[in-house]
Amino acid sequence: MKYYVFCFDIADNKVRYRVSRILLDYGDRVQGSVFELALKSHHDIAKILEKINKIINPMTDDVRYYYLSGESLRRSKNLQGERVKQTPAIIIV
Repeated sequence: MKYYVFCFDIADNKVRYRVSRILLDYGDRVQGSVFELALKSHHDIAKILEKINKIINPMTDDVRYYYLSGESLRRSKNLQGERVKQTPAIIIV
């Protein structure tokens, strides 16, 4: 599993909504414009980047993503000292 954090600053409401929908297909929103994704392969990240690049304006929009290693994720905590939950790649209901 590969873990990523995506965040963005997008002024246009329609574009912001579309980027959010793409990211929600792969992970969870943890704040307004911050998403945590657990991806199975490098192909998934390539698909996401391709989809987002098609709809944003690189002159005005800022979309960033950060790879989290397994060790980084294990060390991550919130301000209450609780470990950050690892998002499963598949949820069965």
